Amino acid sequence: MGSVKSWIVALAVTAAACGSRPAPVQVAMQFANSWKIAGEPLTGAEQSTLKQTAIDVMRRAFTGFDVNVDETGSGARTIRVEDTPYGRMLFGAAGVTYPAAHVSSVRFDVLANLELAAVQCRDIMQCPAMPRDRLVEGLGRGVGATAAHELGHQAGFRFGLDSHCSDCYDSRESTSYAHFFGPLHWSDRALQIMKRTLPRKGS
Repeated sequence: MGSVKSWIVALAVTAAACGSRPAPVQVAMQFANSWKIAGEPLTGAEQSTLKQTAIDVMRRAFTGFDVNVDETGSGARTIRVEDTPYGRMLFGAAGVTYPAAHVSSVRFDVLANLELAAVQCRDIMQCPAMPRDRLVEGLGRGVGATAAHELGHQAGFRFGLDSHCSDCYDSRESTSYAHFFGPLHWSDRALQIMKRTLPRKGS
């Protein structure tokens, strides 16, 4: 009888532990942009490469955390990749997240111009600094890095610190070469906040 009670207690403890596990953060990345860089349309293959690169960078940014990123129609959190909605924009904010929002905007046209400025080229057709395929991949990295940053501005997180760190996801700038082509990391302060606000893998 005692062994049966012990088994029931152990089962209850296990169930309670499972029930208290924080739910994963579900992030939907939606692409609603024009797929043009300085007026030059991207091919279908280039669009696929850019999308996958952006999603891979987002996932890599949250390594160790239980954050699921997919190109799906819905999620508890949403990153919408789009062009500036109020007209042609050469430069400006690469991402926008309103207070208390669970949805962020990543401005594809602004990032495309920022990337060309970072390599000092006018377009992707004739760029001595870098071949077209690397520019496409670099823009995908920039989109993913900006998306990771904007997620940190969404309600309940606050790890998008706008820090003075050019190779950080939480950097206040998206104009650096590293934002598109270099390895990025979170600042120590951002990581401290993430550990308090995001579920950990296997927790």
